[in-house]
Amino acid sequence: MASEYRTCECGKIRTEVTQAPLIDIAELARWLATSPRHIRRLVEEQRVPYLKVGHYVRFDPIEISVWIDEQRVSTFKERAGDNEPIWVQRSVKAPRRTGVASGPAESQEQANETGEPPWLRSRPTGER
Repeated sequence: MASEYRTCECGKIRTEVTQAPLIDIAELARWLATSPRHIRRLVEEQRVPYLKVGHYVRFDPIEISVWIDEQRVSTFKERAGDNEPIWVQRSVKAPRRTGVASGPAESQEQANETGEPPWLRSRPTGER
């Protein structure tokens, strides 16, 4: 709300409160670049601030501006400060598995020598 100061004929200073005109569903839908049906759903679910004037639904543009600011999603930098994003931190702390066999140590050594896990290597013909 904005206040205006005016002087009347008698010399007294009067304060008049002026308010931005209320907007309807269609105008709010244009303002948010969405459909009037979506705005009606937001009203029904009470997810947007609104006023009832008789059976009409109206919106205060100032309250809608505050509501829009509250809906803003923060970015990685805003949440973590100057730190790196969460996915970078996790990849440094927990390296991925390489797919090496988790059997006895000698099979792992064999896998490292040949470059493939033991279960993918062909068996010698005499072994069963």
